[in-house]
Amino acid sequence: MINLDDNIPGCKNFIWREALHLDSLGACVYADDEVIENLTEIFQKLQWIRNYFNRSIKINSAYRPVKYNRHIGGSYRSQHIAGKAIDFRVKGVRCDKVREAMIPELEMLGLRMEKLPKSNWVHIDTGEVIKNRYFRP
Repeated sequence: MINLDDNIPGCKNFIWREALHLDSLGACVYADDEVIENLTEIFQKLQWIRNYFNRSIKINSAYRPVKYNRHIGGSYRSQHIAGKAIDFRVKGVRCDKVREAMIPELEMLGLRMEKLPKSNWVHIDTGEVIKNRYFRP
């Protein structure tokens, strides 16, 4: 059983509560072992990003169960459903600057990133690369 206040393995700056919290419900949800494994992997990559910028990160959205994802209008193919995606902001850095800085690092990190100019969040995921790691939603 996961303690929501425990750090995610390999992540000194992120706890399970951040990965499992659903904002519009104001509550955390249960996740199965596969989702926990996926969240651990992507949060370790987010820890690398946090270290890179040396600034705190605010999580907008991580894991979203299917029903919740549908409720908020998320894509039926969303990587959030499997715990393979995070939407976040780096404190004090415009999201366009974060995306620009991360483009050369995507392949090394095994990440994809949505190309969302002027948005107030950055989306990363570990989904399958079809054509490009920097993609339009």
